[in-house]
Amino acid sequence: MRPLLFCIVLTAVSSLARGGDTLRCGSRIISTGALAAEVLGVCGEPQYRDVWVFPHFSYPGLVHDTEEWYYNFGPNQLLRILRLRNGRLVSIESDGYGYSQSSPLECTPDGRLQGQSKLRLLRLCGEPVTRESLNVLTPLPRRPGVGPPGFAGLQPVFRERWVYNLGADVLLREVTLENGRVVSVDYGGHGFDAHRPAPY
Repeated sequence: MRPLLFCIVLTAVSSLARGGDTLRCGSRIISTGALAAEVLGVCGEPQYRDVWVFPHFSYPGLVHDTEEWYYNFGPNQLLRILRLRNGRLVSIESDGYGYSQSSPLECTPDGRLQGQSKLRLLRLCGEPVTRESLNVLTPLPRRPGVGPPGFAGLQPVFRERWVYNLGADVLLREVTLENGRVVSVDYGGHGFDAHRPAPY
């Protein structure tokens, strides 16, 4: 009896561990390792594609082609972020519940933008007036209990600075993103009156 119980528990734990490796789109399932074309065949075109290009620091001239595909299945299902690297699906993440296109929009105060994904930032604030991007190397902290304290090396980060003009009555808002997430919000000079593009 005990061996049977052990097998049942082991199977359940294995299924939970693989939960982030698969995504159900309708009646079909896609798993990490799939080709980008297979993802499109199962889940269709994403609502938004975010493309990053990382230089290969060990081999100058080569690049890592990375994309994040956002799937919004509505307010009753989780919003999914699929990361693809060099044409293959490498990870599947959740980003809270999705939203309906008719939900009210407001470019929220700075404190609530922190940590937002790029799609949610676009949804709340629309397209920025300007975008700048660069690749940087940041220290990679060593995992606790693995080797001496300090850093395990360097990791590439895709950093962007988006500037928002919210009108002549407020200051320009400078939003910094790293790997598709808002990490800081700062102020610039005075804004100006102009037509703002429609949000996503």
